[in-house]
Amino acid sequence: MKKNKTPGLIRDVRSKTLLYYLLFSMILLAVLWLSQVVFLSTLYEDIKAGQIRELGKQIAAEYGSGNYQFKLDNFAYQNELKIAVFKVVNGEPVQLYSAGAGSIGGNPQIISTGAEYNKFINSFGGASSSSYVNAESQGRKTLTYGEIKEVDGEYIYFYINASIIPVESTTRILTIQLMAVTVLCFVLAVFISLIMSKQLSDPIVSLTKSAERLAQGDFSVKFEGKGYNEIDKLSDTLNYATEELQKTENFRKDILANVSHELRTPLTMIKAYAEMIQDISGENPDKRNKHLQVIIEESERLKILVNDILDLSKLQAGVEQYVKAPFNLSLAVERIAAAFSGSFAKSGYSFKTDVAEGIEINCDGKRIEQVIYNLIANAVNYSGDDKRITVKLIKEEWGAIFSVSDRGYGIPADSIPTIFDRFFTGKHSKRPVTGSGIGLSLVKSILTAHNYDYGVESRENEGSTFYVVFKPYTVTE
Repeated sequence: MKKNKTPGLIRDVRSKTLLYYLLFSMILLAVLWLSQVVFLSTLYEDIKAGQIRELGKQIAAEYGSGNYQFKLDNFAYQNELKIAVFKVVNGEPVQLYSAGAGSIGGNPQIISTGAEYNKFINSFGGASSSSYVNAESQGRKTLTYGEIKEVDGEYIYFYINASIIPVESTTRILTIQLMAVTVLCFVLAVFISLIMSKQLSDPIVSLTKSAERLAQGDFSVKFEGKGYNEIDKLSDTLNYATEELQKTENFRKDILANVSHELRTPLTMIKAYAEMIQDISGENPDKRNKHLQVIIEESERLKILVNDILDLSKLQAGVEQYVKAPFNLSLAVERIAAAFSGSFAKSGYSFKTDVAEGIEINCDGKRIEQVIYNLIANAVNYSGDDKRITVKLIKEEWGAIFSVSDRGYGIPADSIPTIFDRFFTGKHSKRPVTGSGIGLSLVKSILTAHNYDYGVESRENEGSTFYVVFKPYTVTE
Protein backbone atom coordinates (compact mmCIF):
# COMPACT_ATOMS: atom_id res chain seq x y z
CA MET A 1 0.00 0.00 0.00
CA LYS A 2 1.35 3.41 -0.96
CA LYS A 3 2.17 5.59 2.03
CA ASN A 4 0.51 9.01 2.20
CA LYS A 5 3.28 11.64 2.21
CA THR A 6 1.02 14.69 2.54
CA PRO A 7 1.36 15.17 6.36
CA GLY A 8 5.13 15.06 6.01
CA LEU A 9 4.92 17.56 3.17
CA ILE A 10 2.81 19.91 5.33
CA ARG A 11 5.39 19.79 8.11
CA ASP A 12 8.23 20.28 5.66
CA VAL A 13 6.65 23.29 3.90
CA ARG A 14 5.61 24.99 7.12
CA SER A 15 8.91 24.39 8.91
CA LYS A 16 10.91 25.74 5.99
CA THR A 17 8.66 28.79 5.66
CA LEU A 18 8.95 29.43 9.40
CA LEU A 19 12.72 29.06 9.23
CA TYR A 20 12.98 31.53 6.34
CA TYR A 21 10.91 34.15 8.15
CA LEU A 22 12.92 33.75 11.35
CA LEU A 23 16.17 33.95 9.44
CA PHE A 24 15.03 37.11 7.69
CA SER A 25 14.02 38.64 11.05
CA MET A 26 17.37 37.76 12.59
CA ILE A 27 19.23 39.36 9.70
CA LEU A 28 17.24 42.58 10.15
CA LEU A 29 17.97 42.60 13.88
CA ALA A 30 21.67 41.94 13.24
CA VAL A 31 21.83 44.88 10.83
CA LEU A 32 20.09 47.05 13.44
CA TRP A 33 22.59 46.01 16.16
CA LEU A 34 25.57 46.72 13.93
CA SER A 35 24.32 50.12 12.81
CA GLN A 36 23.06 51.33 16.20
CA VAL A 37 25.66 49.86 18.57
CA VAL A 38 28.82 48.56 16.89
CA PHE A 39 29.27 51.23 14.22
CA LEU A 40 27.42 54.09 15.92
CA SER A 41 30.60 55.95 16.95
CA THR A 42 32.19 55.67 13.50
CA LEU A 43 28.95 56.69 11.81
CA TYR A 44 28.59 59.68 14.13
CA GLU A 45 32.16 60.86 13.41
CA ASP A 46 31.65 60.54 9.64
CA ILE A 47 28.42 62.55 9.77
CA LYS A 48 30.00 65.18 12.04
CA ALA A 49 33.01 65.49 9.73
CA GLY A 50 30.72 66.03 6.75
CA GLN A 51 28.81 68.77 8.56
CA ILE A 52 32.01 70.59 9.63
CA ARG A 53 33.40 70.44 6.09
CA GLU A 54 30.24 72.05 4.71
CA LEU A 55 30.34 74.77 7.41
CA GLY A 56 34.03 75.42 6.74
CA LYS A 57 33.43 75.91 3.02
CA GLN A 58 30.58 78.31 3.79
CA ILE A 59 32.70 80.32 6.26
CA ALA A 60 35.52 80.62 3.71
CA ALA A 61 33.10 81.55 0.93
CA GLU A 62 31.58 84.43 2.94
CA TYR A 63 34.90 85.94 3.95
CA GLY A 64 34.92 89.68 3.23
CA SER A 65 31.13 90.03 3.28
CA GLY A 66 29.35 92.47 5.55
CA ASN A 67 28.84 91.61 9.26
CA TYR A 68 31.35 88.81 8.89
CA GLN A 69 32.15 88.70 12.61
CA PHE A 70 28.49 88.46 13.44
CA LYS A 71 28.13 85.54 11.06
CA LEU A 72 31.09 83.75 12.63
CA ASP A 73 29.57 84.20 16.08
CA ASN A 74 26.32 82.68 14.90
CA PHE A 75 28.12 79.72 13.26
CA ALA A 76 30.16 79.11 16.42
CA TYR A 77 27.22 79.43 18.82
CA GLN A 78 24.74 77.32 16.88
CA ASN A 79 27.22 74.50 16.13
CA GLU A 80 29.48 74.65 19.21
CA LEU A 81 32.58 75.54 17.19
CA LYS A 82 35.86 77.32 17.67
CA ILE A 83 36.62 79.43 14.63
CA ALA A 84 39.75 81.37 13.79
CA VAL A 85 40.53 83.33 10.63
CA PHE A 86 44.19 84.30 10.34
CA LYS A 87 47.12 84.98 8.07
CA VAL A 88 50.78 84.13 8.56
CA VAL A 89 53.27 87.00 8.88
CA ASN A 90 56.96 86.15 9.34
CA GLY A 91 56.00 82.60 10.37
CA GLU A 92 53.59 83.80 13.03
CA PRO A 93 49.76 83.58 12.93
CA VAL A 94 48.01 86.94 12.93
CA GLN A 95 44.38 86.38 13.94
CA LEU A 96 41.87 88.43 11.93
CA TYR A 97 38.60 87.02 13.25
CA SER A 98 37.64 84.47 15.84
CA ALA A 99 34.54 83.12 17.49
CA GLY A 100 33.58 80.50 20.03
CA ALA A 101 35.49 79.32 23.09
CA GLY A 102 32.56 80.17 25.34
CA SER A 103 31.94 83.78 24.24
CA ILE A 104 30.15 85.64 21.46
CA GLY A 105 31.68 88.67 19.80
CA GLY A 106 34.67 88.68 22.12
CA ASN A 107 37.21 87.85 19.45
CA PRO A 108 39.07 85.33 21.70
CA GLN A 109 42.55 84.09 20.84
CA ILE A 110 41.93 80.73 19.22
CA ILE A 111 45.12 79.96 17.29
CA SER A 112 48.69 80.72 18.29
CA THR A 113 52.17 79.43 17.67
CA GLY A 114 52.57 75.96 19.12
CA ALA A 115 51.99 72.26 18.49
CA GLU A 116 48.36 72.73 17.44
CA TYR A 117 49.33 75.51 15.03
CA ASN A 118 52.13 73.46 13.47
CA LYS A 119 49.86 70.40 13.13
CA PHE A 120 47.20 72.54 11.44
CA ILE A 121 49.61 74.17 8.98
CA ASN A 122 51.29 70.86 8.11
CA SER A 123 47.95 69.06 7.58
CA PHE A 124 47.33 70.80 4.26
CA GLY A 125 50.30 69.23 2.47
CA GLY A 126 49.87 71.52 -0.52
CA ALA A 127 46.06 71.12 -0.65
CA SER A 128 43.52 73.89 -0.11
CA SER A 129 41.65 72.04 2.65
CA SER A 130 42.31 69.46 5.35
CA SER A 131 40.59 67.68 8.22
CA TYR A 132 41.72 65.42 11.06
CA VAL A 133 40.55 64.06 14.41
CA ASN A 134 42.54 64.98 17.49
CA ALA A 135 43.26 62.50 20.22
CA GLU A 136 41.05 62.50 23.29
CA SER A 137 41.66 65.24 25.80
CA GLN A 138 39.66 65.34 29.02
CA GLY A 139 37.51 62.48 27.75
CA ARG A 140 36.65 64.11 24.40
CA LYS A 141 37.87 64.01 20.84
CA THR A 142 37.92 67.09 18.64
CA LEU A 143 37.63 67.44 14.90
CA THR A 144 39.67 70.09 13.09
CA TYR A 145 38.93 71.35 9.60
CA GLY A 146 40.90 73.94 7.63
CA GLU A 147 40.60 75.97 4.43
CA ILE A 148 43.11 78.20 2.59
CA LYS A 149 41.90 81.06 0.46
CA GLU A 150 43.97 83.65 -1.46
CA VAL A 151 42.69 87.21 -0.96
CA ASP A 152 44.52 90.23 -2.45
CA GLY A 153 47.72 88.25 -2.81
CA GLU A 154 47.65 86.95 0.77
CA TYR A 155 46.75 83.48 2.00
CA ILE A 156 43.95 83.48 4.55
CA TYR A 157 43.57 80.43 6.81
CA PHE A 158 40.23 79.31 8.19
CA TYR A 159 40.45 77.14 11.31
CA ILE A 160 37.34 75.32 12.56
CA ASN A 161 37.43 73.06 15.61
CA ALA A 162 34.46 71.06 16.95
CA SER A 163 34.06 68.73 19.88
CA ILE A 164 32.99 65.14 19.18
CA ILE A 165 30.55 64.24 21.92
CA PRO A 166 31.21 60.78 23.37
CA VAL A 167 28.48 58.30 22.39
CA GLU A 168 29.30 55.55 24.87
CA SER A 169 26.40 56.48 27.14
CA THR A 170 24.09 56.65 24.16
CA THR A 171 25.37 53.26 23.00
CA ARG A 172 24.62 51.73 26.41
CA ILE A 173 21.07 53.07 26.33
CA LEU A 174 20.58 51.80 22.79
CA THR A 175 21.97 48.39 23.77
CA ILE A 176 19.39 48.03 26.53
CA GLN A 177 16.63 49.18 24.20
CA LEU A 178 17.75 46.85 21.42
CA MET A 179 17.85 43.87 23.78
CA ALA A 180 14.22 44.49 24.66
CA VAL A 181 13.34 45.13 21.01
CA THR A 182 15.17 41.96 19.95
CA VAL A 183 13.23 39.78 22.38
CA LEU A 184 9.94 41.40 21.36
CA CYS A 185 10.77 41.12 17.63
CA PHE A 186 11.77 37.47 18.04
CA VAL A 187 8.45 36.63 19.70
CA LEU A 188 6.52 38.59 17.07
CA ALA A 189 8.59 37.02 14.28
CA VAL A 190 7.74 33.53 15.52
CA PHE A 191 4.05 34.39 15.81
CA ILE A 192 3.86 36.10 12.41
CA SER A 193 5.98 33.38 10.80
CA LEU A 194 3.62 30.68 12.04
CA ILE A 195 0.63 32.54 10.58
CA MET A 196 2.38 33.35 7.27
CA SER A 197 3.81 29.86 6.89
CA LYS A 198 0.33 28.41 7.32
CA GLN A 199 -1.16 30.84 4.79
CA LEU A 200 1.59 30.10 2.27
CA SER A 201 1.73 26.37 2.82
CA ASP A 202 -2.02 25.67 2.80
CA PRO A 203 -2.51 26.40 -0.95
CA ILE A 204 0.64 24.43 -1.79
CA VAL A 205 -0.56 21.49 0.30
CA SER A 206 -3.98 21.77 -1.36
CA LEU A 207 -2.34 21.71 -4.79
CA THR A 208 -0.32 18.67 -3.75
CA LYS A 209 -3.41 16.77 -2.59
CA SER A 210 -5.21 17.67 -5.81
CA ALA A 211 -2.19 16.56 -7.84
CA GLU A 212 -2.22 13.20 -6.01
CA ARG A 213 -5.89 12.75 -6.92
CA LEU A 214 -5.06 13.68 -10.52
CA ALA A 215 -2.24 11.12 -10.56
CA GLN A 216 -4.75 8.48 -9.43
CA GLY A 217 -6.95 9.28 -12.44
CA ASP A 218 -9.48 11.67 -10.89
CA PHE A 219 -9.86 14.22 -13.71
CA SER A 220 -12.70 16.05 -11.93
CA VAL A 221 -10.24 17.63 -9.49
CA LYS A 222 -9.92 21.44 -9.42
CA PHE A 223 -6.80 23.37 -8.38
CA GLU A 224 -7.14 26.57 -6.32
CA GLY A 225 -4.38 29.12 -5.66
CA LYS A 226 -6.23 31.04 -2.90
CA GLY A 227 -5.19 34.53 -3.93
CA TYR A 228 -1.42 34.26 -4.45
CA ASN A 229 -0.53 35.33 -8.00
CA GLU A 230 2.19 32.74 -8.65
CA ILE A 231 0.14 29.93 -7.08
CA ASP A 232 -2.95 31.12 -8.98
CA LYS A 233 -0.98 30.89 -12.22
CA LEU A 234 0.22 27.42 -11.27
CA SER A 235 -3.37 26.43 -10.46
CA ASP A 236 -4.57 27.70 -13.84
CA THR A 237 -1.81 25.75 -15.56
CA LEU A 238 -2.66 22.57 -13.65
CA ASN A 239 -6.37 23.03 -14.37
CA TYR A 240 -5.55 23.41 -18.07
CA ALA A 241 -3.38 20.28 -17.88
CA THR A 242 -6.25 18.45 -16.18
CA GLU A 243 -8.67 19.44 -18.94
CA GLU A 244 -6.22 18.28 -21.60
CA LEU A 245 -5.64 15.00 -19.74
CA GLN A 246 -9.40 14.53 -19.55
CA LYS A 247 -9.64 15.06 -23.30
CA THR A 248 -6.81 12.57 -23.82
CA GLU A 249 -8.50 10.04 -21.57
CA ASN A 250 -11.81 10.47 -23.39
CA PHE A 251 -10.02 10.11 -26.72
CA ARG A 252 -8.25 6.99 -25.48
CA LYS A 253 -11.55 5.42 -24.40
CA ASP A 254 -13.16 6.46 -27.66
CA ILE A 255 -10.34 5.05 -29.73
CA LEU A 256 -10.38 1.75 -27.81
CA ALA A 257 -14.14 1.38 -28.16
CA ASN A 258 -14.39 2.31 -31.82
CA VAL A 259 -11.12 1.00 -33.17
CA SER A 260 -11.57 -2.35 -31.46
CA HIS A 261 -14.89 -2.64 -33.26
CA GLU A 262 -13.49 -1.46 -36.60
CA LEU A 263 -10.47 -3.77 -36.37
CA ARG A 264 -12.52 -6.75 -35.27
CA THR A 265 -14.68 -6.72 -38.40
CA PRO A 266 -11.97 -6.97 -41.09
CA LEU A 267 -9.94 -9.38 -38.97
CA THR A 268 -12.98 -11.61 -38.47
CA MET A 269 -13.72 -11.58 -42.20
CA ILE A 270 -10.10 -12.32 -43.10
CA LYS A 271 -10.07 -15.24 -40.69
CA ALA A 272 -13.47 -16.52 -41.88
CA TYR A 273 -12.62 -16.39 -45.59
CA ALA A 274 -9.23 -17.95 -44.99
CA GLU A 275 -10.98 -20.86 -43.24
CA MET A 276 -13.48 -21.10 -46.11
CA ILE A 277 -10.62 -21.38 -48.59
CA GLN A 278 -9.05 -24.05 -46.41
CA ASP A 279 -12.21 -26.08 -45.83
CA ILE A 280 -14.52 -25.39 -48.82
CA SER A 281 -13.22 -23.52 -51.83
CA GLY A 282 -9.64 -24.66 -51.93
CA GLU A 283 -10.29 -26.93 -54.91
CA ASN A 284 -12.75 -24.54 -56.64
CA PRO A 285 -10.79 -21.80 -58.49
CA ASP A 286 -13.76 -19.44 -58.92
CA LYS A 287 -14.86 -19.53 -55.29
CA ARG A 288 -11.27 -19.48 -54.09
CA ASN A 289 -10.52 -16.34 -56.12
CA LYS A 290 -13.65 -14.59 -54.78
CA HIS A 291 -12.71 -15.47 -51.23
CA LEU A 292 -9.14 -14.32 -51.79
CA GLN A 293 -10.43 -11.04 -53.22
CA VAL A 294 -12.45 -10.45 -50.04
CA ILE A 295 -9.33 -11.12 -47.94
CA ILE A 296 -7.34 -8.66 -50.06
CA GLU A 297 -10.05 -5.96 -49.76
CA GLU A 298 -10.38 -6.41 -46.00
CA SER A 299 -6.59 -6.33 -45.59
CA GLU A 300 -6.48 -3.08 -47.56
CA ARG A 301 -9.30 -1.66 -45.43
CA LEU A 302 -7.39 -2.70 -42.30
CA LYS A 303 -4.24 -0.98 -43.58
CA ILE A 304 -6.15 2.24 -44.31
CA LEU A 305 -7.73 2.16 -40.85
CA VAL A 306 -4.39 1.71 -39.11
CA ASN A 307 -2.77 4.47 -41.18
CA ASP A 308 -5.63 6.87 -40.42
CA ILE A 309 -5.42 6.09 -36.72
CA LEU A 310 -1.66 6.77 -36.77
CA ASP A 311 -2.20 10.03 -38.68
CA LEU A 312 -4.88 11.16 -36.25
CA SER A 313 -2.73 10.32 -33.23
CA LYS A 314 0.28 12.21 -34.62
CA LEU A 315 -1.76 15.26 -35.58
CA GLN A 316 -3.56 15.52 -32.24
CA ALA A 317 -0.35 14.90 -30.28
CA GLY A 318 1.46 17.62 -32.25
CA VAL A 319 4.20 15.20 -33.28
CA GLU A 320 3.95 15.96 -36.98
CA GLN A 321 4.89 19.43 -38.18
CA TYR A 322 2.98 21.15 -40.98
CA VAL A 323 5.02 22.33 -43.95
CA LYS A 324 3.21 25.23 -45.62
CA ALA A 325 3.83 26.27 -49.22
CA PRO A 326 1.82 27.66 -52.18
CA PHE A 327 -0.74 25.03 -53.22
CA ASN A 328 -3.10 25.01 -56.22
CA LEU A 329 -6.41 24.14 -54.60
CA SER A 330 -8.36 24.13 -57.88
CA LEU A 331 -6.20 21.45 -59.49
CA ALA A 332 -6.27 19.29 -56.35
CA VAL A 333 -10.10 19.35 -56.09
CA GLU A 334 -10.50 18.52 -59.81
CA ARG A 335 -7.99 15.68 -59.63
CA ILE A 336 -9.44 14.04 -56.49
CA ALA A 337 -13.05 14.39 -57.70
CA ALA A 338 -12.08 12.83 -61.04
CA ALA A 339 -10.40 9.93 -59.24
CA PHE A 340 -13.57 9.20 -57.22
CA SER A 341 -15.71 9.50 -60.34
CA GLY A 342 -13.57 6.95 -62.16
CA SER A 343 -13.46 4.53 -59.22
CA PHE A 344 -17.17 4.54 -58.31
CA ALA A 345 -18.89 5.09 -61.67
CA LYS A 346 -19.47 1.33 -62.01
CA SER A 347 -21.18 1.28 -58.61
CA GLY A 348 -23.76 3.83 -59.78
CA TYR A 349 -22.26 6.97 -58.22
CA SER A 350 -22.37 10.21 -60.21
CA PHE A 351 -20.21 13.24 -59.43
CA LYS A 352 -21.08 16.79 -60.44
CA THR A 353 -18.21 19.26 -60.12
CA ASP A 354 -18.15 23.05 -60.15
CA VAL A 355 -14.55 24.16 -59.59
CA ALA A 356 -13.27 27.73 -60.01
CA GLU A 357 -9.89 27.83 -61.65
CA GLY A 358 -6.59 29.25 -60.42
CA ILE A 359 -7.28 29.33 -56.67
CA GLU A 360 -4.00 29.02 -54.78
CA ILE A 361 -3.54 28.92 -50.98
CA ASN A 362 -0.59 28.69 -48.61
CA CYS A 363 -0.90 25.41 -46.71
CA ASP A 364 0.42 21.89 -46.21
CA GLY A 365 -0.77 20.54 -49.56
CA LYS A 366 -0.54 16.89 -48.58
CA ARG A 367 -2.85 17.39 -45.60
CA ILE A 368 -5.35 19.60 -47.46
CA GLU A 369 -5.59 16.89 -50.14
CA GLN A 370 -6.38 14.50 -47.30
CA VAL A 371 -9.20 16.83 -46.18
CA ILE A 372 -10.69 16.94 -49.69
CA TYR A 373 -10.41 13.16 -50.06
CA ASN A 374 -12.01 12.42 -46.66
CA LEU A 375 -14.94 14.78 -47.20
CA ILE A 376 -15.73 13.27 -50.63
CA ALA A 377 -15.29 9.75 -49.18
CA ASN A 378 -17.70 10.65 -46.37
CA ALA A 379 -20.29 11.71 -48.97
CA VAL A 380 -19.83 8.40 -50.82
CA ASN A 381 -20.33 6.42 -47.61
CA TYR A 382 -23.52 8.25 -46.62
CA SER A 383 -25.15 9.07 -49.95
CA GLY A 384 -27.64 6.23 -49.46
CA ASP A 385 -29.64 5.06 -52.47
CA ASP A 386 -29.37 8.46 -54.19
CA LYS A 387 -25.74 8.28 -55.24
CA ARG A 388 -25.47 11.80 -56.65
CA ILE A 389 -22.63 13.82 -55.13
CA THR A 390 -21.82 17.48 -55.84
CA VAL A 391 -18.30 18.88 -55.39
CA LYS A 392 -17.83 22.66 -55.53
CA LEU A 393 -14.99 25.15 -55.16
CA ILE A 394 -16.36 28.68 -55.37
CA LYS A 395 -14.36 31.88 -55.44
CA GLU A 396 -15.65 34.69 -53.20
CA GLU A 397 -14.35 38.23 -52.61
CA TRP A 398 -13.34 37.34 -49.07
CA GLY A 399 -12.16 33.75 -49.69
CA ALA A 400 -12.83 30.44 -51.37
CA ILE A 401 -15.40 27.85 -50.28
CA PHE A 402 -15.02 24.12 -50.87
CA SER A 403 -18.13 22.00 -50.34
CA VAL A 404 -19.28 18.40 -50.83
CA SER A 405 -23.02 17.61 -50.91
CA ASP A 406 -24.91 14.34 -50.89
CA ARG A 407 -28.63 13.44 -50.85
CA GLY A 408 -28.32 10.63 -48.40
CA TYR A 409 -29.22 9.90 -44.80
CA GLY A 410 -28.42 13.31 -43.35
CA ILE A 411 -27.36 13.95 -39.75
CA PRO A 412 -29.69 14.24 -36.73
CA ALA A 413 -29.69 17.78 -35.28
CA ASP A 414 -28.33 16.62 -31.92
CA SER A 415 -25.35 14.92 -33.61
CA ILE A 416 -24.19 17.87 -35.74
CA PRO A 417 -22.18 19.63 -32.95
CA THR A 418 -20.10 16.47 -32.35
CA ILE A 419 -19.90 14.99 -35.83
CA PHE A 420 -16.25 16.02 -36.21
CA ASP A 421 -15.25 14.85 -32.70
CA ARG A 422 -15.92 11.15 -32.91
CA PHE A 423 -15.44 8.06 -35.01
CA PHE A 424 -17.89 6.81 -37.58
CA THR A 425 -20.92 6.08 -35.41
CA GLY A 426 -24.47 7.21 -35.79
CA LYS A 427 -28.04 6.31 -36.58
CA HIS A 428 -27.17 5.05 -40.06
CA SER A 429 -23.77 3.60 -39.16
CA LYS A 430 -22.56 0.94 -41.54
CA ARG A 431 -19.31 -0.32 -42.92
CA PRO A 432 -17.83 2.50 -45.04
CA VAL A 433 -17.69 2.03 -48.78
CA THR A 434 -14.29 3.70 -48.79
CA GLY A 435 -11.89 5.00 -46.14
CA SER A 436 -11.55 4.01 -42.50
CA GLY A 437 -14.54 5.71 -40.86
CA ILE A 438 -12.46 8.21 -38.88
CA GLY A 439 -11.97 10.69 -41.71
CA LEU A 440 -13.93 13.56 -40.10
CA SER A 441 -11.68 13.49 -37.01
CA LEU A 442 -8.68 13.85 -39.33
CA VAL A 443 -10.41 16.70 -41.16
CA LYS A 444 -10.99 18.57 -37.89
CA SER A 445 -7.36 18.22 -36.74
CA ILE A 446 -5.91 19.38 -40.06
CA LEU A 447 -8.24 22.37 -40.55
CA THR A 448 -7.88 23.49 -36.93
CA ALA A 449 -4.10 23.50 -37.29
CA HIS A 450 -4.43 25.61 -40.48
CA ASN A 451 -6.97 27.93 -38.82
CA TYR A 452 -9.54 27.36 -41.57
CA ASP A 453 -13.27 27.52 -40.78
CA TYR A 454 -15.34 24.41 -41.49
CA GLY A 455 -18.77 22.96 -40.75
CA VAL A 456 -21.76 21.00 -41.96
CA GLU A 457 -25.34 21.79 -42.95
CA SER A 458 -27.66 18.82 -42.83
CA ARG A 459 -31.23 17.66 -42.45
CA GLU A 460 -32.12 14.11 -41.63
CA ASN A 461 -33.11 12.08 -44.73
CA GLU A 462 -32.36 15.07 -46.97
CA GLY A 463 -28.60 14.88 -47.21
CA SER A 464 -25.61 16.86 -45.94
CA THR A 465 -23.22 19.53 -47.15
CA PHE A 466 -19.77 19.67 -45.61
CA TYR A 467 -17.82 22.87 -46.29
CA VAL A 468 -14.42 24.47 -45.69
CA VAL A 469 -13.65 28.20 -45.91
CA PHE A 470 -10.16 28.89 -47.25
CA LYS A 471 -8.95 32.44 -46.65
CA PRO A 472 -6.90 34.37 -47.39
CA TYR A 473 -6.21 32.99 -50.86
CA THR A 474 -4.71 34.08 -54.15
CA VAL A 475 -6.07 33.63 -57.66
CA THR A 476 -3.57 32.52 -60.26
CA GLU A 477 -4.29 33.90 -63.76
